[in-house]
Amino acid sequence: MRLEGQGEEITGSRAADSRGSAPPDLPDIPNGPVALPIAHDSSGSQTPAERFAEYEAKVEAAYRQEAVDCGCERVREVEQTVVTPAMLRIEAEDPDRHLAGFENRLKGKDRLTEKVTNWMKAQPDLKPDDAFGLVKDAIRYTFQYPDENYSQGVEADCARLEEAGFQRGDRQGTSEDD
Repeated sequence: MRLEGQGEEITGSRAADSRGSAPPDLPDIPNGPVALPIAHDSSGSQTPAERFAEYEAKVEAAYRQEAVDCGCERVREVEQTVVTPAMLRIEAEDPDRHLAGFENRLKGKDRLTEKVTNWMKAQPDLKPDDAFGLVKDAIRYTFQYPDENYSQGVEADCARLEEAGFQRGDRQGTSEDD
């Protein structure tokens, strides 16, 4: 038996034989040449290199999305079990300020995907998991202070965070930015 399609021929053990070996729910393959279905190409005729590039882009996008999905799951777990409980304890230590925008503490999956994609464009050899690790603000909190206590409040909360085991990183909106 021989199968033909898109310039290739399948013979021998790779060719199907319909002599009673197929389960009843599978279609019967007739003896003789069978044309394999040609994939519809909406953009016209593509070269093999173009088809490969399209396939590669789809695989890379799926791999990137899997890395973002897994990263988001890990971030959510750490946020719920470690970071948010600590932030709520620290918030309770000073009644003169509060956490603002608490419901927005996790960056959205679409925005994380965008950031991972941007890191991978900037560093083409970077793997999606590593690119996810470079996103600095997957979890973020904002303390809102009265104007008259702002500098002292920031410094006191930074000390509280360090005492709780967190490390100082980039800060936005502090007097150090001036």
